[in-house]
Amino acid sequence: MSTGWGHHLIIEHLRKTDKCRSILYNIAETTSLFVSSVTAFELLAGATDTAKQKDVHMLLDGVAVLPFDITSAEEAGKIYRELYITNTLIEIRDIFIAATARANGLAIMTLNYKHFERVKGLKLIRGNVK
Repeated sequence: MSTGWGHHLIIEHLRKTDKCRSILYNIAETTSLFVSSVTAFELLAGATDTAKQKDVHMLLDGVAVLPFDITSAEEAGKIYRELYITNTLIEIRDIFIAATARANGLAIMTLNYKHFERVKGLKLIRGNVK
């Protein structure tokens, strides 16, 4: 299985004392993992000290970071219009993440299921905290 994953799952992993109990740890061997460049931005912006920045870089070094390219931008425009028309907008960063996943044919595993389920045609996998 191939899946993109959101910053909530990475934060959950980074905060766990026992990393073996994190969702990422448990899916890493059976799943091809990707992260969007927008997710990378969110993580790096939230890494407030050198140790946290190092942890984020170590995780990002182990996965493919998908760019927010023109195909993703086109998908983001479609998603934005769909959500705007139905008055169900979500944060622009989440639209960019959803667009990147949709443009690359990937599912998103997230703990923020409520927002992403508003995006039509987006494959979602619920992340369950153990």
